[in-house]
Amino acid sequence: MSDKMRLPILPIKNTVLFPYIHMPFSVGRQASVHAVEAALASGDKEILVVCQRESAEETPDKDDLYPVGVKAVIKKVLRTDDVLQIIVLGRDRVRIDEFHQTEPHIEAQATLLPLPTDSSDEVEALQRELVELGLKALSLTQPQAPPEVSRTFLTADNPMQLAFTLATNFGMDVEKQQALLEA
Repeated sequence: MSDKMRLPILPIKNTVLFPYIHMPFSVGRQASVHAVEAALASGDKEILVVCQRESAEETPDKDDLYPVGVKAVIKKVLRTDDVLQIIVLGRDRVRIDEFHQTEPHIEAQATLLPLPTDSSDEVEALQRELVELGLKALSLTQPQAPPEVSRTFLTADNPMQLAFTLATNFGMDVEKQQALLEA
């Protein structure tokens, strides 16, 4: 896989997509619908999902987007009259290097940002402790959560997947989620 890629951008509001995470989105803005259509037409269905700095901005440009996002694959699409319902799977963390176009959708060149891969005994012990704390927090904050949610904690393959899963499930604010993605 090349470290550089050029893909359409799907700007999102009030949340951050992380690698390893499936997330649904309602896509209604014309430029965003066009970006999804371009990704679907590409064959590999890849799109850059990038959080907006200000959720009130309806026509974001490069200055309105955070510089780090996630390359995602569109897994499912449901078309309604004027909105696309999609489910994406976050794959790789990326840094946006250069914007190539803004019409009819934003497209940018990005560079892959590999995740840390430390697997020392200490990291494994911390991961086990984090799973335990996450399960305890889940039972306190979301006692009616389906068993699949706790299973995602138990089946995380690595510490980064666990951290991203916890951040998604426990409603961190967007700035903290974005800082975690960029760290």
